[in-house]
Amino acid sequence: MDVMELLDRLEALASEAKRVPLTAKVMIEEAELFDLIEALRQQMPQELTQAKWVLRDRDRILAEARAEAERIVGQAKEYIDGLASQSEVLRVAEEKARETLAKANEEANEVRTSAYDYAQEVLAKFQVSMEKALSLIQDGQATLRKRAG
Repeated sequence: MDVMELLDRLEALASEAKRVPLTAKVMIEEAELFDLIEALRQQMPQELTQAKWVLRDRDRILAEARAEAERIVGQAKEYIDGLASQSEVLRVAEEKARETLAKANEEANEVRTSAYDYAQEVLAKFQVSMEKALSLIQDGQATLRKRAG
């Protein structure tokens, strides 16, 4: 019988006891009262021990839950740090790509400008050569006309 049942029996013993006439007192069978008190005394250490076990288990369960929560928070922090690191790597890669593209565009412009300048130079030399050849042709024609005429 547990403590609550024993207390219920004690309460029933008092409420069912015979009343002393003209008083608020009751008569209880002494042996039955002492039996209930002894049973309560015997039951109390068991109940207290069980309560201690429950408290100890509660503390253990709470400690395990705290440890698990800390582990989960640690994993979340590592995950966030990993994302931040990946984000930083991505940012650096994008910056490097922008720099590479800008350098490639700059070099392409330089090559285009150099090619244009070279073409202009070649055409200018070709024009001079052609003008000299045309002048020679015109001189040759003029000489032929003088001899013919």
